[in-house]
Amino acid sequence: MSGDFRLSVLKPHYEQLFANCQLRRSWLDRIAGVAQTIVQRRSQYEEIERTTTVPWWFVGILHYRESGFRDAHLHNGDPLTNRTVHVPAGRPFAPPANGRQYTFVESAIDALRWKTYDTAQDRSIGAWLWRFELWNGFGYAMRGINSEYLWNGTNHFGSGNNRGKYIADGSFDPNASSEQVGAVAILWYLYYQGMLNGGQSASAAPLAQTTPSAPTATMVQTSQPAVSTAVGQSQQTIQLLNAFKYYQRLPHQDAAIAWLQGQQSPLVLAEFAQRWRSGPAAQGSVQGFTNPSVGVNGNGGIPAVASPPPVVTRPQPRTLEERIIAYCEDKNYQIYRNAGEKNIIYVEGMYPDGRLNEDTANAWNDTRIVIEFKDGKPVILGKWEATTEPGRYYTMRPMNAKGAARIAFGQHKAWQIGRHGQADPHEALVQTGGAITVYRDLNKDGKRTGDQTDTGYFSVNQHWGGDSPMDDIGRWSAGCLVGRTRAGHREFMSIIKQDPRYLQNRGYVFTSIVIDGTDLFQKYPPG
Repeated sequence: MSGDFRLSVLKPHYEQLFANCQLRRSWLDRIAGVAQTIVQRRSQYEEIERTTTVPWWFVGILHYRESGFRDAHLHNGDPLTNRTVHVPAGRPFAPPANGRQYTFVESAIDALRWKTYDTAQDRSIGAWLWRFELWNGFGYAMRGINSEYLWNGTNHFGSGNNRGKYIADGSFDPNASSEQVGAVAILWYLYYQGMLNGGQSASAAPLAQTTPSAPTATMVQTSQPAVSTAVGQSQQTIQLLNAFKYYQRLPHQDAAIAWLQGQQSPLVLAEFAQRWRSGPAAQGSVQGFTNPSVGVNGNGGIPAVASPPPVVTRPQPRTLEERIIAYCEDKNYQIYRNAGEKNIIYVEGMYPDGRLNEDTANAWNDTRIVIEFKDGKPVILGKWEATTEPGRYYTMRPMNAKGAARIAFGQHKAWQIGRHGQADPHEALVQTGGAITVYRDLNKDGKRTGDQTDTGYFSVNQHWGGDSPMDDIGRWSAGCLVGRTRAGHREFMSIIKQDPRYLQNRGYVFTSIVIDGTDLFQKYPPG
């Protein structure tokens, strides 16, 4: 890291680290506990945000890092019974409002003003990460290593040269360790669990419980930021998108954010959601839209729109790949559109030729597909006979007492290149990169309906099916995502290994989407 610690110099460094951040699986329980405590205290932190404009989650993370959620001065952890004694001494200048002792809210507001965070202009995620390190000091940066304060619990700290801890001011021990969760690890969990908008995200599965034998690292499931149309959440949504404005967005998504910020009304969020999903094709139909007159209500000055925005439509998708992508976007799944990036998608109950089927049990009647974007349009690179479900053998003789695993529809980020099988070992995508959610078929009826969900590491790999006959899965799937033929699977692996993200990082964690063919055909029928 450069010896120049200005925001303009370090911001790209923080953004790059954040984009490649992974959470260490052994830390997940600890991270989850901290994140949940912050959410429980959200109303207190929002009181501070209303005065300082500093995001509530930033305040909550500081509260944890500086004092472990104790009622203490946010400046340095000194008791609230008096002004601070340690640096910065003598804060706050004003006496306690109650005449006895300071409240945490009073102290936090003063601390943020002391740091001038209340006047910050750059509110991107890179800038907020810089402010975390500024708060703690650039001692780690001066040693050329990542900060424990930010990155503890992630792949960016705790191994190689990025280890050690300041055990006192100016005293660094390269062999010391900390049990405190890093600020970025908490932020990742809050964001990807949907907690920044007040609840569990519909597109983000809960993280797994840890086990001692589990892999050492995982990345929480990713998705493009969901867009809420609720008036009460509008400002949080805008703030969230503003904070993550660097995050692998497409040009039309940059334009969507710029348009949203100019409207000043929460009721245009539905329009924004359409623009976020659809891009330039949708934007063309609203060129005549002008900012309506606005009023102010009694709930903190949230503007109210005088007339609703026009309805925006997009061209009806026609090809199979267009229909699949449109369906996934409706579900708010993340679609990768950069050059060479591959989208792995399984369609349950559809043959590779695009025909819907009855999805009968114990048959190879699902489809594995890889889609890449070329010149802005989706292109199918390969499609193969597959199954997303266990065969009859393991349905009746499950490997887990809770029942055979049947993967939940949705987007899962969990697979890395590895080896599958012992009797017939071969290259495959193995579930070592993240937790997934499955349904447990305890009643052995071959359906998800009424079954309990289970989240964790279950070795749900993506491998081949040994060239089995079309009408018999045999023992080739106990719940894995399996391509029927050896040749087809080799082709699949060859294609996905050309993804530039894998070529750059051989530990890259692949995402896969599993969708219901019947629902796809109902929403986007062939035409």
